[in-house]
Amino acid sequence: YIDYTVKFIVEGETFEATYHYGDTVVVPEATKAEDNTYTYVFEKWTPEVSTSVTGNAEYTASFTPVYKNYTITFLTHDGQKIEATDYHYGDKIDIPAAPEREGYTFTGWGAEIDDVTGTATFTAQYTINQYTITFVLGNGSADVVSTQDYGTAIETPAAPQRAFYIFAGWDAEIPAPRPAGDVTITAVWVLSPFENQVPGGEQNDEVIIEDEEVPLADGSLLNTDEYIAYI
Repeated sequence: YIDYTVKFIVEGETFEATYHYGDTVVVPEATKAEDNTYTYVFEKWTPEVSTSVTGNAEYTASFTPVYKNYTITFLTHDGQKIEATDYHYGDKIDIPAAPEREGYTFTGWGAEIDDVTGTATFTAQYTINQYTITFVLGNGSADVVSTQDYGTAIETPAAPQRAFYIFAGWDAEIPAPRPAGDVTITAVWVLSPFENQVPGGEQNDEVIIEDEEVPLADGSLLNTDEYIAYI
């Protein structure tokens, strides 16, 4: 018998066997390891394999590269998907606009974003803002100022006092909780018509005024059941 050598070359590695004329060739499985960019699908042997031995032969495997996809996902602070995009290895990532969040300042995506090296998820990060609520008393006393985190409770000052005036409330509704922005709220004062009706009264004495209505400049009436005058 004459020996014939049949070789199969796969990515530089040689698989060979000895056959006799007319023997059936055993074709090895040809695979190529994936890398960061591609997986590889076997395409063919070159030349085409003759399954019956007729002489020495050498065959080389070829492969078709298939891009590997890597998914880059961006999430809001509470895990809602902003976008998820497939990229290839080494691609530059398109970073979405920072999502707005009331009362907070965007600080980044939680990690440095470089070119694609694998599947990754980035979540929006924030720091909470602080806002100032100022109560202007208008009675010579210092303003009451409170600077705290967004969303915290606002402590309303006690009803202020002012000689010869009735405190009629605040010029704006006091928000609850603390809003995303600085707010100034001013005390409303109405000149008291009752200071001469309290015998022996001294300045800053507290007088409870009941069942009275004080006319205001706009023609409306201020019911004094809920107010205190200081004379």
